[in-house]
Amino acid sequence: MRKFDNNDKLFSTTTKAYKFNGLILSDSMCRYVREEQVSSNEIKVNVSFESGCDCSRMLDYLNNLSINDNHLLNVDFILFSLCTNDVANYGPDIAIQRCRHLIERVRQLFPNIKSLGWLALSPRTKPSKLFNSLEINNSNIKFNQLLQNVAQTMNFEIINANLQQQHMHNDGLHPSIQSGRILIERRIHNWFLKQKNTFSNFEKDHTLKLYQSNNNI
Repeated sequence: MRKFDNNDKLFSTTTKAYKFNGLILSDSMCRYVREEQVSSNEIKVNVSFESGCDCSRMLDYLNNLSINDNHLLNVDFILFSLCTNDVANYGPDIAIQRCRHLIERVRQLFPNIKSLGWLALSPRTKPSKLFNSLEINNSNIKFNQLLQNVAQTMNFEIINANLQQQHMHNDGLHPSIQSGRILIERRIHNWFLKQKNTFSNFEKDHTLKLYQSNNNI
């Protein structure tokens, strides 16, 4: 698998100036997500995507990173936007198995990552080889339902932008630039901000308890 389209800049912009580092790993659904719109004070979020990517290709990419040049050691939070292609090519039941395997493997490869998120699938009317327009949308809905159970059992969060058909591009697949992208950016921004605040508070509490312990307070 080739490196993601914007991989050359993926970690070059992640510096010590930020307290936390976030990363979006996506197929083409987050192609036009703007990094400045999903980052915030003390957290820099990078976006890396590849059109046509599925869970298997993502796992190959991450396995290669862990062997060669493990940049992900610097990442605190990862949000996946995947399974659009898994559902289209294999159906929702197999897609959710691939999702589960990816999450399991990511936690094995990168145990220092603090939290994981997954962007729920958007409405879709563009048919695939397996499904017509109605079937593919119902398959996406079923996947999102299955994702709820997996997220609970595997302890990761689902980010749902709640896109409707009017928020989609006329290709029937991607979010529109005018509305769909903005809704996705807003939800992603809020999720990363929540992670930053949660772990900032955790670090403050830990520092306070350590200080009290050392000083017998």
